[in-house]
Amino acid sequence: MKILFRKFHKFSEKNLFFLTIFSLSVAPLFISETTYAWGGRGHSTICEAASFLVKEKGLKKFLQNRPHIMGHLCNIPDTQWKNTPEMKTLGDPTHYIDPEIIGYTPKTIPTDFAKIEKEFTGKNSDVDKSEKIFSIPRQLGSVYWRVDQFMRRLNDLKPEFAKAKPPQNNQEAQNMELPYNKATYDFMINAGVMGHFVGDIAMPYHDTSDHDGWETGHGGIH
Repeated sequence: MKILFRKFHKFSEKNLFFLTIFSLSVAPLFISETTYAWGGRGHSTICEAASFLVKEKGLKKFLQNRPHIMGHLCNIPDTQWKNTPEMKTLGDPTHYIDPEIIGYTPKTIPTDFAKIEKEFTGKNSDVDKSEKIFSIPRQLGSVYWRVDQFMRRLNDLKPEFAKAKPPQNNQEAQNMELPYNKATYDFMINAGVMGHFVGDIAMPYHDTSDHDGWETGHGGIH
């Protein structure tokens, strides 16, 4: 009897061990959990990845040592800027575009923003015929042109780099008054912040008036 009990006890311990391992491995598959495909991590990942995808060798070498900085800058429009009421009011529409309100799609919308303002300001929205379009920047959104703005700011730095002398030693490299270092600082800020809006364009719900999925039966998906 004692021998049988010892065998059963040993068998039970072994089974209990494997049952515990199995449970811990499989249990997460049956637990409902909220996941997020966007937000801070998404934006940071875009800018970090972009640091390694640059084609120009010198710039690529420079950015590959700074992906964490670019990832941080990529989130500035959703963090520091949104904590300022004025920046939030003026800045929120720069994160999206709702082309349907003027009868276009993301592929067909004109690129001339001034022309869009002139043609559609004062007209009724194509999404809600009872709604007047009183402000193209605020109602349509301007994320495409926001990216273009930062791209032009980056291009405007070319003359600064052309005439500035790179640091010759460690002391100069740490001197933020050096014109070359100032231009480099401005480049990183503009490139990193631009990356945020490039990321917004890549998010489908930033390119439609149905930005939270309610019209397609997926309310709250954003």
